[in-house]
Amino acid sequence: MLYVNGAVAGVTPASGTIVTTSGALRMGGNSPWGEYFAGRIDAVRIYNRALSPHEIALSQNVAIGDEARMDGGGSGSPTPRVRSISYAYDGLNRLTEATYSTGETYAYGYDLAGNRTSATTNGVTMTQSYNAANQVIGWSYDAAGNRLSDGTTTSTYDALSRILISATIL
Repeated sequence: MLYVNGAVAGVTPASGTIVTTSGALRMGGNSPWGEYFAGRIDAVRIYNRALSPHEIALSQNVAIGDEARMDGGGSGSPTPRVRSISYAYDGLNRLTEATYSTGETYAYGYDLAGNRTSATTNGVTMTQSYNAANQVIGWSYDAAGNRLSDGTTTSTYDALSRILISATIL
């Protein structure tokens, strides 16, 4: 299954066995055959099991980080180096806390409309407010309600409100 922003975008049934290989994991291209993905890959998450649709939707509320890295360790075989994260949710299934095994903590607050209004990371709190359209005050939006800029990242969309380009100021 292909998920885009937590929603099923495509399904291709597959059968057979999973093969173990020493070859590289390739995404977006196959150089030996000259086959390349013509679009853009925004984010990729790889799991060691199939996730439920609910788990996939929940994962969209958590930033992609280095939860698991592969480390060859000089042996030629990748071995997982894992950083575990525990999550807490409120009665409305909103993420309220994420605690990393490395000691990092994240806590989130919400307004009555369900908008995330605060994020506290290791004692430092950032807040944001929303207008009547539930848009973050200080960010810019187009007529369809798509976020154009948050002060750091600027995005453009097509006529169907699909993101075309997103650029971040480094």
